Amino acid sequence: MATRVEVVPSLTPEEREYIASQWKLVWRRFLRHRLAVIATVIVLGFYLVGAFAEFLAVHDPLAHEATRAFVPPQRVHFFNGLKPNWPYVHGLKRERDPETLQPLYKPDESLRYRITLFASGHEYKLLGLVKTNVHLFGLDTDETPIPLYPLGSDRLGRDLFSRLMYATRISMSIGLV
Repeated sequence: MATRVEVVPSLTPEEREYIASQWKLVWRRFLRHRLAVIATVIVLGFYLVGAFAEFLAVHDPLAHEATRAFVPPQRVHFFNGLKPNWPYVHGLKRERDPETLQPLYKPDESLRYRITLFASGHEYKLLGLVKTNVHLFGLDTDETPIPLYPLGSDRLGRDLFSRLMYATRISMSIGLV
């Protein structure tokens, strides 16, 4: 007994549109809209920051250090003169303005702290499960508190970058709910 084999002609793009499911049509249309795809990537990035806020934060967001109040954002240096170098920040010198008595911080160029990846810092629970003290970046120093303030500090000496990482978690969870 012979079996019959039917040859199915290949479909044109127009014919594929007619037989596609509703979800497939929505997905294709979504992928054609560049701004929507870019916005989705940005929102997913915010959710990743919210999920791994402890890992990304340099300092404990609730820890305060009165001697580090109003530290300005520290500049990250990539070059030593004209030659490329591993990223580093200068130490800080604290002075007082004689007229206003406000603390002034100036870079101390004699102190250089290398920025390292996967540095140790304050202890936390990653995703609320695993106890660790590894952070995405930090300084190659044993000084406490770590003298790295990427966005500066507030009036209580709390690191604004770390607080921003945790605030992202709160904002994105409110948006999700």
